[in-house]
Amino acid sequence: MQAPVSLGPQLVERPGNDRPLPARLLDYLPRGNTLDDAAWRRRHRLLEWVLLLHLPLLVLIGLFLRNPVAVIGYSLVAPTLSLALGRFVPRRRLAAFFITGGLVFCSVALVVLTRGSIESHFHFFIIIGFRPRRRTRGCGRSCTASACSPPASAW
Repeated sequence: MQAPVSLGPQLVERPGNDRPLPARLLDYLPRGNTLDDAAWRRRHRLLEWVLLLHLPLLVLIGLFLRNPVAVIGYSLVAPTLSLALGRFVPRRRLAAFFITGGLVFCSVALVVLTRGSIESHFHFFIIIGFRPRRRTRGCGRSCTASACSPPASAW
């Protein structure tokens, strides 16, 4: 008679591994700023493209909803500057701050262009989901504060 075969992960103690099981399991959890430069650059470039693709879509939405050209232009200033700064700033944390801030400002621009439509507010909650994946600290509170500040939301 054969012994039953286990299909699950083998979490048994092995000789030569003197660390306790919980400590070994914790090694699988991600830590902040553990991405190597190539992986970070790849993810950063993806979010740059996401931000870049928002710009023409905001223009189309603004034109479709018959907003004045000046309002559309003013709505694109902050995301465009954020994209440029996030692209050319060499420091990772600062570059992540600008790209994430640009995406948040796209949410603000969408609310402005739709004249405060409730549905357009959901864009913020989708975009803010990108923030924790950046693996940098310090960007979340300032970007959230920039989206909720009176001057930005009072446009």
